[in-house]
Amino acid sequence: MAKYDDVSWHFDGAKFPKGEPIELGATHIGMFFKWCAINNLISEEHTQRNSEELKQVRTGQLSGRDFVMDFCDGVLGSDDLTETGNRFAEDYYNDNTDFGKKCAEYSGDYCRAIDQGREHGEIYEFEDNPFNFDAVQSIVDDRFNEWKVYDVVRDLKQFIENENLEDADNQYALGQFYTIGYPTSAHKKTAYGWFQKSADQGHKEAEYRVGLCHFKSQGAKFDQDLGCEWFLKSAEQGVAIACFYLGQAYHYGDGKEVDKIEAAAWYSKALAGGVISAKDQLEYINGKA
Repeated sequence: MAKYDDVSWHFDGAKFPKGEPIELGATHIGMFFKWCAINNLISEEHTQRNSEELKQVRTGQLSGRDFVMDFCDGVLGSDDLTETGNRFAEDYYNDNTDFGKKCAEYSGDYCRAIDQGREHGEIYEFEDNPFNFDAVQSIVDDRFNEWKVYDVVRDLKQFIENENLEDADNQYALGQFYTIGYPTSAHKKTAYGWFQKSADQGHKEAEYRVGLCHFKSQGAKFDQDLGCEWFLKSAEQGVAIACFYLGQAYHYGDGKEVDKIEAAAWYSKALAGGVISAKDQLEYINGKA
């Protein structure tokens, strides 16, 4: 297990106040642990073995510090967190990381959140109480949101460096990446560009996505006729959701002349492919809704 923090590191350190209980070295560890518990970033081992105690941590009946001391032997490590929790801790809790240099690291945020006037060496004087946790929770919430963007950008850079970008599957993956990771109009245009490259190579899911981009003006020119052309290409390769959109086009006259028989045929193919909402549309056409 990789360790992020250990109460003994602090208790044995030169800055720890002499004669004070070891628990003072776990206050900041416990607050981070409680934040992770509230955000569902605690490992399955803990959630199964200590579910009641974790509920008490989340509700404030048990402090994060007490949990760390009683159930983690004063240690915060990789076994205590989920995969996402570990990725965040590796970047934010550890010292001298790239994220810490660009944004902030936990111990600094912890001190700033509770009392900006104190020096780092006085970290052990902070009380383990709900007021202080609320201050820490607010700043860690903000930092986590910053980190999620940082993490997406890092993954993107690694993908671009390591993958063959002429491959249709990778081009489609980049389109999905920009669609999900960067939900802004500027990045929707970038997503559309990658979907188009992939669709031009016959990638069936990318053909559907290009159709959707035109059909709903998501990063591409609004053109439902062109959208339907791409839906048809995708549907002919068996993509059920593309069949559904063709059904919609014939049903409501969006990019096609209204044709209830044709709409029903495409809805039926969509339903057979697992698009459950096509059932309601079929019933509506048949007057059973």
